[in-house]
Amino acid sequence: MHYYSEIIPLFEAFVYLSERFSESRTSDRIRSFEPRKEEISAERWTYFQRIVELQNELDDLIAPSELIEHYFTPLKTKTELPAYRTITLGGLLLQIPAQMQPPFDFDQLLSYYKTASQKDLLVLFYSSTLAPFFNDTNNFDDISVSTIVAAANDNIVSTEDKWALIDCITNPCEHLERLRPVVEKVMDHIENRSEAFSGFISKQMEGVCGKDKFIRNMSELMSTELKQKDIANASVYPSLFLFNAYKVDYEAANKKNTLEFYRFIIGVYYNTLLELRRQRGNPGVHIQLLKMLSDQTRFNILHDLCGKQSYGQELADKYGGARSAIYYHLDKLLSFNLIDLKMTEYRNLYTMNKQNVYDKMNAIRDYLLNGWKPEAKQEEAQTETPETGGESGPEE
Repeated sequence: MHYYSEIIPLFEAFVYLSERFSESRTSDRIRSFEPRKEEISAERWTYFQRIVELQNELDDLIAPSELIEHYFTPLKTKTELPAYRTITLGGLLLQIPAQMQPPFDFDQLLSYYKTASQKDLLVLFYSSTLAPFFNDTNNFDDISVSTIVAAANDNIVSTEDKWALIDCITNPCEHLERLRPVVEKVMDHIENRSEAFSGFISKQMEGVCGKDKFIRNMSELMSTELKQKDIANASVYPSLFLFNAYKVDYEAANKKNTLEFYRFIIGVYYNTLLELRRQRGNPGVHIQLLKMLSDQTRFNILHDLCGKQSYGQELADKYGGARSAIYYHLDKLLSFNLIDLKMTEYRNLYTMNKQNVYDKMNAIRDYLLNGWKPEAKQEEAQTETPETGGESGPEE
């Protein structure tokens, strides 16, 4: 498995433009975090706000026009879709086929449409738009233009939208060229701003894909059991605008439609979503952490790694244990993301992840106190009148 810290501007443009007239945009869903902001690290929240600012900048840059509204206004469907899921003509055209390899640029997408077989294009378009209405989304052997026409007729409300959809599917290059100026403008702006997010993205990707984390995290999110062989050749990319956790592109490994996962694209909100889910009303998460830290040697190792790097043998010499026992403790600390591992040519170096330790200790405190803080007591005292015995605090 390979994971990357660079976003894909073409994919970001696809998500941004597909949401342009949606009722549930990335900025709206970031705002939904507001009630639980205290449970999110200050660093993450700052970057989330910067992503909202980036979306607002793009809104100013890409003013609504007849072309934008035609390609990115959600099509009305006979079956109601979740607010975060929309079908747009432009979204149909801008998705990145599983067969495409980096650098994922606009001309590469156009070239794919020009050279791909009609069958591959029909499968791509059908699976991304109309197939979600059906229970069996993996059997594409009999897909044809007539199949898509029938499916569009069954599921799209407006006759005009139905034929616009069919026209995009049968003439994708013509429509893609019309979108080129807008898409490249969005891509350029996102790419110019992406460097400001590089450190943040790297941390989020490490949280998802670090040692032994990816299979566990994705299995939990997808509610299915992934195995190492499933993701041996997978590539994992981050996204600033993909809020709904992940997108998976894959190819069928054989005629039985056994899926070989090929590319994951994961929103930078994934860690936060997962942590909030685990923390909400679940004391077991905190109890497991406290149990893990109740071992004195393990606790001392964590304290020792605050602000410095060390390796297994050095820690074994310091604490008098066997090296295998020390590595057991280090693996436990790694599994809770309390320490980071840096692999060098000569040895593995460990250090405390101060931000994660700080966040997890605060989460335990907030759970036990139901969010109470000392300043809340001070504010209560300040609002009391002299008749009730209260005293005013000094002005700040």
